[in-house]
Amino acid sequence: MEQARQMLQHHFGYDTFRQGQAQIIEQTLRGQSSLCVMPTGGGKSICYQIPALMLEGVNHRNFASDFTDARSGGGFTYSEYSSSLYQ
Repeated sequence: MEQARQMLQHHFGYDTFRQGQAQIIEQTLRGQSSLCVMPTGGGKSICYQIPALMLEGVNHRNFASDFTDARSGGGFTYSEYSSSLYQ
């Protein structure tokens, strides 16, 4: 997680993760599924942006949609709720 903390500081200017972010990032880097429910402005995007920066071959701008596409099919049902759906 030290590399993740360094990226947090370098790319986002924060010294520490908010509550729950480190756990979600660790699970994502291990390839585990997780559910992250945070309020608007709670730091959800960092939970996928940091792993996307760390994982080779992942486009961090499309990581959320890539994740959605990867989870759809194979017996998984995945839904996304985002305010961007209404814009």
